[in-house]
Amino acid sequence: MTYTTGLTVFNKAPGEKEEMYCNVCDSKCEVKRNVLDYKDFGSAMAKKKTRFDRFKCPHAEEEWHQNLENIVKQKRDNYSTKIDQMLQEEIEEIKTEHLG
Repeated sequence: MTYTTGLTVFNKAPGEKEEMYCNVCDSKCEVKRNVLDYKDFGSAMAKKKTRFDRFKCPHAEEEWHQNLENIVKQKRDNYSTKIDQMLQEEIEEIKTEHLG
């Protein structure tokens, strides 16, 4: 599964952030501290692992969240205010349905 950095997963310097929230559903992210891994695509290509804190939305693997993420991406790439309003309404409906 691929997560969108900056939307559902965040890699931060150890101790840089106490907590973070998902940019898709606004849920508080789960955190794994001091992870030794590839921080991003570039570091993986260079085979360079570093230590960082990894924050990930607890709903990231759920189908409704992945659909919501796609709508959020569409909204970011959209240039129509009417379509933007419709997408925002759909985003709010999905969040209400799954997060109460």
